[in-house]
Amino acid sequence: MKIQELGLTNSHFMNPNGLQNEKHYTTAKELAMMFNYALQFEDFCRVISTPTHFFKADNKHSFDGWKVVKNTNNLLTDPWIIGEDCHCAQVFGGKTGTTKTAGTGMTVLTINENGHEIITCVCGIPYDLADHQTVYVAAIVREANLRCWESDPTHRVEGNVVDNRGYNAPEGMGPTGERSYVHPGEQEETGTVETTEEAAPTETAPAETTTNTAPAQKEEEKSFFEAHPVLSIVLIVLGLIVIGLVSFTAISVAQSKRRKKKMGIRKIRF
Repeated sequence: MKIQELGLTNSHFMNPNGLQNEKHYTTAKELAMMFNYALQFEDFCRVISTPTHFFKADNKHSFDGWKVVKNTNNLLTDPWIIGEDCHCAQVFGGKTGTTKTAGTGMTVLTINENGHEIITCVCGIPYDLADHQTVYVAAIVREANLRCWESDPTHRVEGNVVDNRGYNAPEGMGPTGERSYVHPGEQEETGTVETTEEAAPTETAPAETTTNTAPAQKEEEKSFFEAHPVLSIVLIVLGLIVIGLVSFTAISVAQSKRRKKKMGIRKIRF
């Protein structure tokens, strides 16, 4: 069996998909060994390093992109969360795994600025914390790369994960591509500069307030008809109707009295 060929003495699987089975067991070290073996296959490397995949048209779908799938390894799209100071140059790819019983985890390959390749395996993150998988894995990957760099602090690979701006990061919220990591001793100086830059827009605040209130003052000076043209027209029409009815009633009463006088009609008492 392949497990025996790879020398995995602490692993046992009952199915090839990894779904829950009481007879499954393995270790983080042996998961890393399996991952290292899989890296020799080109298809495996392509899949784990692809953030998204658009399916092309086929015999059932007439257009490209009829389905899109996203890699569950969020470090592919937002590797900057690992941090610049650990000298991680690239996140190549990883394999995630999640079940309610075992929880969630990831085995991931990163490349350090010193050129070393590091396979990091994180297991046993509780299932109810699966949404935070990326943060847990990033913390371990960060520590692994930092120790790797400290053991051989020589730049051999250009770039750093902080150079990768997150696709979904709002403007001004994600990485800028600059090495902006602040060491504890530099916090006060950096804070002073940031405060000065943020204070500039405050000076223009009164002018903006004056400009914004001008339209409000003009609205107050408008007549009722200008402010509510439809309502004004309705009120005018109703007023004309009332005046017309009153006038018609008054004229009818006056004409009725004139007829009675001409015809000599008078009231008879019994």
